[in-house]
Amino acid sequence: MSFLKGHWQLLLTTAVVFLLWNTLLAFPLKMLVVFFHEISHGLAAILTGGQIIEITLSPQQGGVATTAGGSRFAILFAGYIGSLLCGVALFMAALRTQADTWWMASVGVVLIIITILYIRTPFALAFGLITGAAMLAMARYLSHQINDLVLRIIGLTSMIYVPYDIFSDTLARPICHRTLL
Repeated sequence: MSFLKGHWQLLLTTAVVFLLWNTLLAFPLKMLVVFFHEISHGLAAILTGGQIIEITLSPQQGGVATTAGGSRFAILFAGYIGSLLCGVALFMAALRTQADTWWMASVGVVLIIITILYIRTPFALAFGLITGAAMLAMARYLSHQINDLVLRIIGLTSMIYVPYDIFSDTLARPICHRTLL
């Protein structure tokens, strides 16, 4: 019972995210997690000596990071690891610091910069710029408490999306994937 007493907000937030998972309200969150996933592939390419050519997102909640060079192994595994780490970092930043508006603004700026540098498709371009601008507006005009809640929701969604997406990609519909050599 003490676990519920100390973690009821986390459990409630998780339940609400899952209840809204297949609704239009969760769409921006899921697209943001896809953005984190694809950026993580690109960052792994850069960190292992490669480069990002382009990042695309689709309204069907998919994406592609086109990279050149770098460690193929690191790049392939970076998507899930990176989106999980982004989620943990945002959740912990909201939970452990009072700098929620700073974190929200920083993520907004990073999204806009990445969008300008690496995204060319209309949907992805619009999503990256609008989401980054919305985060900057939230940081500027909304309270610390609202920014804290939104960062927790983004972080939590990014963390829970990883096992859900792995399950979906490997067990629920494994026939949908082909490896191109």
